[in-house]
Amino acid sequence: MKAGIFAILSGIFFSCQAATVIDVSQLLVPTKNDYGDGSGQIFTPGITGSLEGISVYLIKAGSGADVVLTVYTLNDTVTAFKSAMGTATIKANLISAAGGWVYFDLPAAVSQTANIALAFTVSQPASGATGYVNYGDNLTNPYSGGSFIHSSGLSFTRVSGTDLGFQTTVTPIPETSAAVLLSIAGSGILFRRRRSNLRP
Repeated sequence: MKAGIFAILSGIFFSCQAATVIDVSQLLVPTKNDYGDGSGQIFTPGITGSLEGISVYLIKAGSGADVVLTVYTLNDTVTAFKSAMGTATIKANLISAAGGWVYFDLPAAVSQTANIALAFTVSQPASGATGYVNYGDNLTNPYSGGSFIHSSGLSFTRVSGTDLGFQTTVTPIPETSAAVLLSIAGSGILFRRRRSNLRP
């Protein structure tokens, strides 16, 4: 009996686990630019959940350079960074000279809320004249949920007319109804156990 209940609960639990999905993106990247350190993008999540990673369109120039991506929360007026929430690095040897999408897998997921803007920056601390990375961007089809930015410290400047090529990957929070079902099932097992303990 207990094994059967455990199997049912396990099934409920795993069905409650949301699959990782694509949230927001700017995938059309017909041009490329070397924007330098502190370049980035404001974006507006469409899903409440955990930001697992961000894909950015990168093009290696010369010997390339390692690229560091950092995710930030923003202040209430969306005029400056509030705090850094996560960072990931892609090594130069993983970036193609022909260009392509590169996934920055955040070591610890960043909590995000639908319709509350976040931002990310990209930097190349060891880049130089013989090795750096260009970014795919779009000058004609603006992303409606944010803007390109240049940053310095916690402040940044919005730049209109272009956006970085990017795509966010998110694990949504499980639906409330499923979570409630799991809670009710757990309570039922505890109740049965208490009743059995009360029997002589």
